Amino acid sequence: MTRTTSDLMKAESDAQLEIGLRLSSLLALAEQMQSLFERALDSVGLYPRPGAATVAATKVCMILAARLANDFRVCCIASRLGYGLQAMGLAATMVEVVGALSYVGDDEARAIEWAKHTDKRKSYPPRVKDGIDAAMAGLGVTEHAVRDQWQRVYTSLCMAKHANPLLSMQEGLRILPDGAYFARGPDPSQSGVWTSCFALCHAVGFASAAVCVFSKCCADEAVQAQLRDEALEVWHQLRDLEDVLVDLLATPVTRPI
Repeated sequence: MTRTTSDLMKAESDAQLEIGLRLSSLLALAEQMQSLFERALDSVGLYPRPGAATVAATKVCMILAARLANDFRVCCIASRLGYGLQAMGLAATMVEVVGALSYVGDDEARAIEWAKHTDKRKSYPPRVKDGIDAAMAGLGVTEHAVRDQWQRVYTSLCMAKHANPLLSMQEGLRILPDGAYFARGPDPSQSGVWTSCFALCHAVGFASAAVCVFSKCCADEAVQAQLRDEALEVWHQLRDLEDVLVDLLATPVTRPI
């Protein structure tokens, strides 16, 4: 039976209810992060770094931060509606854009290179690893374990982004006691909720890192410090949620009557 657009919208509404019940605390944190991202963009727009030495860098960072805010927003929407694999792909892109934002930073020469980039096959910087290293430096992180974790998470997210057969088989074909079926549309199953949670958790973390780095483009030091502190607070709240989310995803949800 062919599903209509109305059928899909009904399925998305049902998935949104299911995921909203399971991940309410994470969704609330994502909304907080979205608001912080908007304030960061407004603040840099009002108080950009002065001086000719960082004009291009600030403009490029503004472009990249605006792109990140949009990617994060769409990732949140996709996660909430049950499109976890698509949300994972967006979260992987966020790693790349955070890396580019950090790699440019306050470097005028790199900003000009970014603006003049013409290679359609590679982005800037060409290696994602260089962007991750730049993000670690921008965040003041020296532990190799954190850098390695970012790389591992990025690899996992790229499995969805590039339709890796291992993940595609796992998420695309469901084996149940009464038979097998191909997964289509929004997925509010236990596995689907886990996928949405994985994407959104890491997207929130990458967004908080982005605001920490991007806040340096704000000339008002008090505002800059406030943005950075709030971004770090979101990151700490996310860490506090991890154990709660693990327990929630291990337990079937009980719907309110």
